[in-house]
Amino acid sequence: MCECPAPIRLLRASDNSWYIIEHRASHNHSMSLTMGEKVHWPSHKHIDVYTKDLIRQLRENNVNLGKVYSILEAFLVQLRRCRSRKGH
Repeated sequence: MCECPAPIRLLRASDNSWYIIEHRASHNHSMSLTMGEKVHWPSHKHIDVYTKDLIRQLRENNVNLGKVYSILEAFLVQLRRCRSRKGH
């Protein structure tokens, strides 16, 4: 982990868009040159191989990042529900 002091915090609006509620611009590492640049950030090592494969397949089929995030969020919500039912 790079311990970067420049967080960005997003919240979802009622129309399912995202907005920034916190941002500090001082970084202690180099930045991506473009938004489309493929970079393997340290946090990516915490994403399991199946999720990475799903993301890759969605992006190869021109699914935009916003939709990818929505799909992942819906999947994780369902996964949490299944896990909580098993606990009862």
